[in-house]
Amino acid sequence: VVHPAPGNPDKTLVNGLTAAYPQIAKDEFLSMLDSLGHRPDVRGEKLGIEEFVKLSDLIFDKINATNN
Repeated sequence: VVHPAPGNPDKTLVNGLTAAYPQIAKDEFLSMLDSLGHRPDVRGEKLGIEEFVKLSDLIFDKINATNN
């Protein structure tokens, strides 16, 4: 999760995550960020470590649900 965050400073976190995890829809990432209290246009550098851990858990859960 952390890898796509810094990438291009002009890129939002959602766009970086969508590129890194194409199996997850952009709307799903928007929902994840909303559940963490962030706007859709948030950039990766705005999230703290604990928020990245929570986001990583959400992504992991989504990938596991898709694969099962």
